[in-house]
Amino acid sequence: MADLRFNDEAFTMESLLFDDREVRFRAFEHRIYCADPVDPDHQELSIYVPEDYYEKGTIGKFDIHTAPIFMPNTIGGYRPGYFQKPGLDHHGRITASAIALYLGYVVVVPTARGIGLKDERGINTGVVPAALVDLKAAIRYLRHNRDVIPGDTEKIVTNGTSAGGAMSALLGCTGNHPDYEPYLREIGAADERDDVFASSCYCPITDLDHADMAYEWEFRKQPDAHTMRLSVNQEAAKENGITEEMLASLFHNGHPDFSKLPEEMRRAIVQRVPVTETMDLRQKHLSRDLAAMYPSYINSLNLRDDQGYALQMNPDGSGSFRNWIEKQVVRSMEKAVLEDADLKQYKWIDFHNDRPIGIDWDSFISFRTRMKPVPAFDKTGEPGSPENMAFGSLRIDNRHFTSFGAVHDVSGWPKAPAENVKLYNPLYYITDPRSVKAENFRIRAGAADRDTSLAVSSVLTLMLRNNGVKVDYLIPWGVPHVGDYDTGELFLWMHNLMK
Repeated sequence: MADLRFNDEAFTMESLLFDDREVRFRAFEHRIYCADPVDPDHQELSIYVPEDYYEKGTIGKFDIHTAPIFMPNTIGGYRPGYFQKPGLDHHGRITASAIALYLGYVVVVPTARGIGLKDERGINTGVVPAALVDLKAAIRYLRHNRDVIPGDTEKIVTNGTSAGGAMSALLGCTGNHPDYEPYLREIGAADERDDVFASSCYCPITDLDHADMAYEWEFRKQPDAHTMRLSVNQEAAKENGITEEMLASLFHNGHPDFSKLPEEMRRAIVQRVPVTETMDLRQKHLSRDLAAMYPSYINSLNLRDDQGYALQMNPDGSGSFRNWIEKQVVRSMEKAVLEDADLKQYKWIDFHNDRPIGIDWDSFISFRTRMKPVPAFDKTGEPGSPENMAFGSLRIDNRHFTSFGAVHDVSGWPKAPAENVKLYNPLYYITDPRSVKAENFRIRAGAADRDTSLAVSSVLTLMLRNNGVKVDYLIPWGVPHVGDYDTGELFLWMHNLMK
């Protein structure tokens, strides 16, 4: 059983260079945050604290007790969240956590379980709701040690991208909800609150039980799916001494996890290959049926814009809900033009006095292009999607999480219970008075991001706003499926929250 007391005397002194300035900080690393961990390597956190708090007492208006806590997660594709120090990421970019240290934040980086993890008995240890439960346990650990932990545990700001963006949204929507208590007790989480102050969500993959409908609503007229697939350059692998057995260990249930490779090795042997898949007749029928289901779902949500007008969808997919999304896209274009982007090359954009004022929707979607074949998320058979794996059980690698997927199953997969599916969908908790919601959300879904429909982040935004939560939402022009690309704006948003 792990000791949940935080030892503030065990740390290393480290530094990084940012903007020609050395930032010195204390690193309190690899602290297990639950008393009965299932996988200690994926149930630990590291805390980084600017040294100026110890030497000078303050940074700006904050001291070591009042400094906000920035808590990014490293979850992607529902795979495990890995340990990442502040500094450079695997693309060579400065991490948001490094910028946070420079600005005087206390940084907490938790690891978390995810798909592909199995114990010695072959039990899946990273299926729903493991990742979210682990992040909640990390927050409870901070509050359990609030008297000795640097930073203000009432000013925790979460951050994540893709599935990690979904986790950040879930943390912001499910604070202290009793649904998660049995799982938290099982791993020995501290008996504390797990609500957060604010959530930053880049391209959040949410509302999974309706995401296939949303995808076909948007892309049903696009028969070709264009994507880049990661594969191994066999010749480069041999040159680097990678055996077939080593390569086989990188794959689980048909999906590669190249994060297990050292960075230099990954760059040497992993290549991105363009792939185009064209819908067959069966997929065209599936696409038509899924798209036809989405309007009734959207209309059931009773969404309203900021002026209180109802946002609805017509049977053909048009309507005020789609018009609202169009307005967000135009707003993104206006910002891009102010930043000197040349958009007049796109004939489907309407201009007035050099200002974008409208778009042709179908041409915009054709410009975006489809990325995922049908169904996009709840696959009907092997090899399944990361989401099918996330909703697996202890002994079953893939399960369906929609009735549609289960009805059209060709691989004999069972359907996950509704109560399990609910645990990874923030929409069910936004209207639930038993959950404490974050006061502020920042949601970004790039205009070039095709991993999920733009409707998904729009619904999340509108549901939050309709229930009194402040949301800063934007569909940044030209941005694909990625996060932390506008850290200047991110930290300005956070700075304004702390006033």
